[in-house]
Amino acid sequence: MSRKPPRCDGCNKRIRANAHELHLIDALTGQQIGCYHGRPACWEGMSKYFQTGRVLQMLVVHPDSCGPDQSDCDAGAPEWAA
Repeated sequence: MSRKPPRCDGCNKRIRANAHELHLIDALTGQQIGCYHGRPACWEGMSKYFQTGRVLQMLVVHPDSCGPDQSDCDAGAPEWAA
């Protein structure tokens, strides 16, 4: 049984295993409410989740190629992902 990569909520394309991901999580429930590519062009849709009094957590997931301490993070990654 093969596991398909998740789809980006911003552009609806698959997020490859060698790409950075950004997970948007409801901090109170721990439930993931969004999954996006690690590029700003896909983040516009996130604004619909921002509401007064709501606590959200953003989790950056580095691909395995970045290494355990992200010292090998590729140059194409945004500054926040390093």
